[in-house]
Amino acid sequence: MDTHAVLVVLAIAVLLAVIVAVVLAGVQRWQMRKSLGLPQYGKLGDHFEQTLHAFETTEVQLTESFPNASKGRRQKIARKILRDRGLLPRTTPDNADH
Repeated sequence: MDTHAVLVVLAIAVLLAVIVAVVLAGVQRWQMRKSLGLPQYGKLGDHFEQTLHAFETTEVQLTESFPNASKGRRQKIARKILRDRGLLPRTTPDNADH
């Protein structure tokens, strides 16, 4: 193989890695929106963006604090924390989890 072919293969590999990373990030964000009861598609307002960012931050902190807890359990705790802070309404569909 000549150097040109190696560079093309390397460029394609990097491009595929970037595409996969973008798709996975989008899926993760969609799942967070879904678990918070936020609109799953489209642009969110400032309050919803703040809520989503707070949820992401809280979930990361809980992952570090409770690495053995299930993802569902951590999300449940994160939603309760956001409700207590007033970032989520108390009438979300999963409100029975407290």
